[in-house]
Amino acid sequence: MVKIESLSDAKKFLTAPRNGVPEFFSDQNFDFKGKKVVVLGNSTALNHVNVELLKKVTTFGVNRICRVLNPDVLLFTDPPILKSEEEHYKKFTGPVLTWQSYEKSWMHSNPKLRFFNLTPVTEIAAWRWPKLKSDPLIRQGTTPSYCLQIAVLGGAKSVGILGIDFSAPSIAASGKTHFYGNGFQQGSTGGGDWARPENAAFFSKFPEWALTFGTKAFNLSPFKDTPIHNAKWPKVSLEEYVKDDFDS
Repeated sequence: MVKIESLSDAKKFLTAPRNGVPEFFSDQNFDFKGKKVVVLGNSTALNHVNVELLKKVTTFGVNRICRVLNPDVLLFTDPPILKSEEEHYKKFTGPVLTWQSYEKSWMHSNPKLRFFNLTPVTEIAAWRWPKLKSDPLIRQGTTPSYCLQIAVLGGAKSVGILGIDFSAPSIAASGKTHFYGNGFQQGSTGGGDWARPENAAFFSKFPEWALTFGTKAFNLSPFKDTPIHNAKWPKVSLEEYVKDDFDS
């Protein structure tokens, strides 16, 4: 006999902690109400801005960001990242996020580790944008997309993106893929391939969804011609964004 679970039971399963680690939405570290948030990717953009300005806002960084600065919140999703960044991650003392089904690792002993849940579907037509902090996030191919959704659900006043340029092809061709280190190819290239339909769809639709929560979205890239500009986010400089009276 096949046991049919109710929708509520299924949701409980989806949101159940893994390996004793709770969900992020029960933790005050992920309450961004009224804050300006900057989501930091790993493209070369951070070579071209004054990163000291980021101390004036709440930073949400991904993957190898700890090689150059420690964000207020760190998020990673891929096992190779955890392996290559172990030295840096073990020195990071802030809250850490990864997705719920992440395999058991040394990171599970970190008392500040929290999980987020993803929808089981990846098809754009089946996307259901989350309405509550406890809702699963849209499953999308770029790690910063999860930071963006969590910042909005956490009540951020505004969210800016920096180092998320989708410039992998041109960066790889130049042989210098990141804002840190000596330019050695390490896998993450600031958002991957803009030609992937889910990338264009998510980043093009995000600002309108964010605004339903009262969150304004801004592109802080110092570049003028990288693919992220195709998403048509309002463009401001990092200097403008961090101003106390900024309200564009």
